Amino acid sequence: MLQRVKKFLCDLYLSMKEPRWRKRQAARVIDNKIRLSRGIKMVVFDLDGTLTRCPNSWRLVTEKYAGMQRVSEKIFRDYADGRMDARQLYENTINLWSPRPHRDFFTGICKNLEFNRGAADLVGYLKKTGIETAVISTGIGVFAEYASSRLGIRHFFANTLVFDADGILSGVQVNVTLDTKKSILEDLSKKIGIAQNEVMFVGDNAYDLEPVRWAGAGVFFDNANLHKTKADIIISSLEDLLGIFKKSHPPTCNGAEPELFSLTQNK
Repeated sequence: MLQRVKKFLCDLYLSMKEPRWRKRQAARVIDNKIRLSRGIKMVVFDLDGTLTRCPNSWRLVTEKYAGMQRVSEKIFRDYADGRMDARQLYENTINLWSPRPHRDFFTGICKNLEFNRGAADLVGYLKKTGIETAVISTGIGVFAEYASSRLGIRHFFANTLVFDADGILSGVQVNVTLDTKKSILEDLSKKIGIAQNEVMFVGDNAYDLEPVRWAGAGVFFDNANLHKTKADIIISSLEDLLGIFKKSHPPTCNGAEPELFSLTQNK
């Protein structure tokens, strides 16, 4: 009987202590996130899967236009395994789009592009606090331009689809690859005079690993399970990041409408 009473009291004690310990640990994690974000002057986002719900714009077009998702997945696997370079990847992908689509097809997809929860509120809040924003994406340029225009993001870098005089797709200008994301981030930071430790990069998968590592504060979504140890901040949604910035950066102004700068304008 005495042993049962001791066990009951012990279990009761632990049940009372554990939540306090968890609360203290959670508070330390939140404090660290706020500390990391406090000195940030520019937040740079990946596009596909980060700002938008679409995980891969190239595959999206291939599926909607050509219905060849499996072939597209094989092409991307070959690229990931080093059997083709970025130019071959994108050229092989648009070759699946037969006959070549008109510009209006991509405009139609843009109108149905869905943003991740909290994207508009987060970017809007960053503008109010005077923090620069940018998109660096290996995805399709028309989508990056549309998303940047809708959200009010100042700088965007992506791959440009080339159209002929009749508006028919004729090729692709490769501006961003998995190997150049970090260097583009570095160049942009230097151009606008923001130090490395004042830059935050937000990504959603292993392809964003290099810019996440380079940035002063690297952010991954918690579904990037294999890469949690590589990020400074782990979030479940962009709303989490908004909550962090609300604590670290009280709003200072109403913010002005940004002038958009494409990759070619930023050169």
